[in-house]
Amino acid sequence: METYKKIAYMFLWAILATLVFMLITWGVYWRNANNIVQDRLSELVIMVSEENCLSNDSTDSPMKMYNNLLKASETNWLKFDTHLASSQLSYKISDLTGTKKYYSYIDAPQKGSVIRVELTGYLELPLFFNPNGSGSTILTVPIKKTYITMGMRFYKDK
Repeated sequence: METYKKIAYMFLWAILATLVFMLITWGVYWRNANNIVQDRLSELVIMVSEENCLSNDSTDSPMKMYNNLLKASETNWLKFDTHLASSQLSYKISDLTGTKKYYSYIDAPQKGSVIRVELTGYLELPLFFNPNGSGSTILTVPIKKTYITMGMRFYKDK
């Protein structure tokens, strides 16, 4: 009976050690994901402030360049939705209320206009690992950052 107690205590400590390790790993993932999302948001704010929008008007548009940057920034545990047809696009450039989107030079506001910039990254935390090799259960946590900026460009013909 004493042997069973020792095995049970060892098993209990192994489970607790695994849980502590998972929590520490999640904390590291969360911190790194927050830093990456904040860095990409800073770059997006600079691009939007210079042009008053994030244009998709040409083949080498700022939007496509930014999508490439987001794809390069993805990791195994942090994802960005860069599909232009998606309703869950990771970034949103709009007026202060969020009703008017600024994805074209045609719709871009004038110098001094208030522009709201949002970026959402999706942190994927593993919950359970399936030892049969069919994957694991993933918890997806959105990390959303918002910044209010001002347009710096004056469009002559508007």
